[in-house]
Amino acid sequence: MQHTACWAPSPILPKRLVEVSCGIPRLVETQGLPYSRYLTLSHCWGAPNNASSLMKTTIGNYDCRRAGIQWEEIPQIFKDAMALTKSIGCRWIWIDSLCIVQDDVNDWKEESVKMAQIYSNSFLNIAATFSSSSSGDYFSPLRFSDKIQGRNKPPPLKFINLDGETNFEKTGLSVRILGPHLVSHMPIVGHNSAIDNFDIAPLLQRAWVFQERLLAPRTLHLSASELVYECNSSVSCQCGEIYHTLFRVKTGVYQHILTQENVKSQFAKFCQGKGYDRKGIFDTWLQIVELYSSLSLTFVSDRAVALAGLASSISEHTKSEYFAGLWTADLPRSLLWATIPEIGTRPERKRISSTAPTWSWMSFYNVEDGTCSVNWNLKVKRGLKQDYRLNLYWPGIFCHCVDGDPFRQPISGLLEMSGAVVNGTVSSEYMAAWGGYIVNMEPPAFRKGLQNWKNRMFWLEDDCLEADGVVHGDPVLCLLLGTDNEKLRYVLVLRAVNRSTVYFKRIGIGKFPPKKSCLFDGVEVREIVII
Repeated sequence: MQHTACWAPSPILPKRLVEVSCGIPRLVETQGLPYSRYLTLSHCWGAPNNASSLMKTTIGNYDCRRAGIQWEEIPQIFKDAMALTKSIGCRWIWIDSLCIVQDDVNDWKEESVKMAQIYSNSFLNIAATFSSSSSGDYFSPLRFSDKIQGRNKPPPLKFINLDGETNFEKTGLSVRILGPHLVSHMPIVGHNSAIDNFDIAPLLQRAWVFQERLLAPRTLHLSASELVYECNSSVSCQCGEIYHTLFRVKTGVYQHILTQENVKSQFAKFCQGKGYDRKGIFDTWLQIVELYSSLSLTFVSDRAVALAGLASSISEHTKSEYFAGLWTADLPRSLLWATIPEIGTRPERKRISSTAPTWSWMSFYNVEDGTCSVNWNLKVKRGLKQDYRLNLYWPGIFCHCVDGDPFRQPISGLLEMSGAVVNGTVSSEYMAAWGGYIVNMEPPAFRKGLQNWKNRMFWLEDDCLEADGVVHGDPVLCLLLGTDNEKLRYVLVLRAVNRSTVYFKRIGIGKFPPKKSCLFDGVEVREIVII
């Protein structure tokens, strides 16, 4: 608790808080009140068909919430969070469903964009990591982890305080410790296979929770088997084995996996101005998007606002313009995002709207789970040398967002540039083994080494061809963006809008080796607008 990197940046209270130090909990408007420490709660609302039963504040019950909330009405997760808040000597807790008036559109818009401030200024964030809804409880003696461990009776109680010491004096909080905890640790340090195989961390699959976790200076995970404490400086658990789990992730077979623990510490450092240059910040942003885009949303229209807190924090420190999940100072590199299909499968994807800017990774979603999983090639992340013919016009990028707020859902947008282009054709057959289609390029004149058609083709990492109405065999335009350190060339693959020679939609990206680089020698440089 004494880490200098983990103190709240400013003593600002949210608009409303739930007071737990009085006889019964009650909703309080904080205007005019002196600052005191408050906690926040990260929790699952439950399945969409059950979310309506979640305890909420509405216009109709607002006065009743302020008068007092009967203990019998409160779901168990909220009770446990309130009890924990009181036990560590804090008066206030912020719970989204209670502190935001859920059927007041204006209040929701106003408060939802304050997430960065609310979580960043909290003393501690309580994460109901194990619970899939508010009707569960934190401190059940035997959980799903008992099934993992094959236990048939509860282990003895072990006590812990928020500094990780095993005594009862500071918090009065007790949980049963079940170990070993590798399976419980993996979702928390960022490895999702544990979530896929065991339903032990449903909270961490939710997109809204991602920024809550990164923004809060401290989070206490109430997991399947123990308490796990993470802050801007470190992560620890009751069993003491989480460092070994982190070592496995960072140095063993999982070392290629982005860990949320790493991203959290990086994000905290540059927000505090500790030695990060602009490229380092944008490198971290790409990692944030890769992790965030794989998480689920009940409403895909929340994709932008559920990330707005992180984006607004980065905007303050980089002074770069932000458009639909991309930063102008990181173009053209950030345009080279790619979808992540499982090999041999073809997930159904849709555009979030017919006018959403196709150059943004926010423009599409997977129908099955509401995710929009994307990544950037590792070589691209290390650096992209922009092609000398590529010109990004300024101001040549525009995005119209909900309520005119750049951090809210993009409605439409355009990106104007000029560069070297080559015509091509999308193959008529989907290559399931590769997870994509083939583009046959058609340079204006055949050169030595290009007579063989295999030297004029590349694998198209497409976004969602069917959703864009592309008929395989349709003509496309390949726009050269740049080259990585190993001389691989990267292109945007575009499709003309209504046979336009100026307006195009992005349908994917492609890359090809140095031996095919002559495809773009002496070709046309054209002005285009991507919408």
